[in-house]
Amino acid sequence: MDSLKASLTVIGVATAGGEESFALSAVRRDEAGLTTFLRFIETDEPVPPSVLKAQGLPTEALRAARAIEAVREDFLAFLPPAGIFLAHDAATVRAWLRRALPGAFEHALLSTRELAGILFPSVGSHELRGLTESLGLQPAPDAPDPGFRFAQDGLLTLSLWDLLVEEGESLPGPLLRELYSLFAPLRSHPLCRFFKACVDAQRPAGGVTMNMFERKFGEVGIGQQRKPRGLIGGRPFFQE
Repeated sequence: MDSLKASLTVIGVATAGGEESFALSAVRRDEAGLTTFLRFIETDEPVPPSVLKAQGLPTEALRAARAIEAVREDFLAFLPPAGIFLAHDAATVRAWLRRALPGAFEHALLSTRELAGILFPSVGSHELRGLTESLGLQPAPDAPDPGFRFAQDGLLTLSLWDLLVEEGESLPGPLLRELYSLFAPLRSHPLCRFFKACVDAQRPAGGVTMNMFERKFGEVGIGQQRKPRGLIGGRPFFQE
């Protein structure tokens, strides 16, 4: 259902192996289209050349790095007030957000890695690149290539999410209800809300008429209209 694929934000952070991040990215998809966010962050120590090479990043790219305070302000302005928030490695992203944005990011963060482990348990690796390759996933063919690995991961996570929604909704009703019951004691857990939303999606027509996934995760405000740079999957594409 389209309602399970709308109004969401994918968040990612790039680190050099420790807790310090040198880049923050996000992909927001809502009724206005697709908008991307990318900022490089000043670090205490230089990012190792091996990390930059693995990311496909030239050293010159980090000249645009800004202080974390400025990046934090831009990021919070980019985020919608509510909606579905995703990260493949949610634990890593959540921990960084708590350190960098103490008290400012209060949204539930759904782990696509954890969800994929439930819906695709037989896939050999649930690391994002290995997982999406095994599932035959790519970013939308008309998506602008950001040019390096880290920013591409947000678009891959978006493609993975769409497949996870389709897979979740296609499960037999008794199995879906069993999965929901396992998470039911943790009512605020994003996976509890996900499986409840999938259960509701299988209700007879007329039983639920509203955008039930947004009902579970909260309404997403739509910003002012902007001029799109192109189309991705039939949706207008914006970049901030």
